[in-house]
Amino acid sequence: MAATLHIYNHQSVEPVCLEWWQKVAEAALPLCQAETKSSLVPLVSLDEIEFSLVSDDSIARIHGDFMDDPTPTDVITFHH
Repeated sequence: MAATLHIYNHQSVEPVCLEWWQKVAEAALPLCQAETKSSLVPLVSLDEIEFSLVSDDSIARIHGDFMDDPTPTDVITFHH
């Protein structure tokens, strides 16, 4: 069963249309899963994946709060 993908925009400006991001994520997920080398990798068994689009200031704050590094980053992964 494929994971359910959720895309959220938390920016004050509208990014490239969310439908486009949804299509990209849906196309990329099976490719990423196919590259996993172990069935123990969480990506192959997730029921749900969330993508949140945020500003540089927001990601820097989150990075600082959770990773003790107050610089912007491209990706942060949280296991729920």
